[in-house]
Amino acid sequence: MSEHKSVPENPPAFPPAITVSAAGDVYHGFNGMGLRDWFAGQALPAIIAATSAGQHSPDVGEGGVVRAMADDAYSLADAMLAAREASK
Repeated sequence: MSEHKSVPENPPAFPPAITVSAAGDVYHGFNGMGLRDWFAGQALPAIIAATSAGQHSPDVGEGGVVRAMADDAYSLADAMLAAREASK
């Protein structure tokens, strides 16, 4: 599952922060993480649990099992972004 493909559009996970100063100036803040990071972070606990229970065997390479689980989380995130794009 850890093969890398082109990453679909990666919009911000959360709306931009907007701050209005006491003088009425509007500042558009940093959006923070992208939707790809959010999806990967949501998938990671399930991947860790499945790997620990012997229900998932990540493709362990040079980076070890932790890196392989992270790669799998991003592979799932990429698939979720692609499915999201296809459903538009």
